[in-house]
Amino acid sequence: MVREAKGLLMAAQGVANEHTAKALGVSRSTVLSWRHQFATDGVKWVGKVRKGRGRKRTIPQEKVDEIVYETLHTTPPDATQWSVRTMAKHAGVSKSTVQEIWSSRKIKPHRVETFKLSNDKHSRRS
Repeated sequence: MVREAKGLLMAAQGVANEHTAKALGVSRSTVLSWRHQFATDGVKWVGKVRKGRGRKRTIPQEKVDEIVYETLHTTPPDATQWSVRTMAKHAGVSKSTVQEIWSSRKIKPHRVETFKLSNDKHSRRS
């Protein structure tokens, strides 16, 4: 957003598209696109990614659903809960992918939310 705004300010000051592109580390066509978009829509588009643009999802939704289900309803064979590393290995994805999925859904398998009363007769009050 900042880079686009700087490019538009440079254009308003009469700086050439080629110089603006070089100064901001983008292509000349990017600068031209910013200027065209500004002329069409004004400042409301600055910093927004148009529909269909941007980074595409790299793993299918079915895999995401599988990771969420496995995390919440199963346990690994040798542990009491899943870790990022064990789930990543189990699901065949990267650790960062599992962490992103868990974080976006506020899943914290290491946090146990159960309570157990003690059966110890010495811990009871009379």
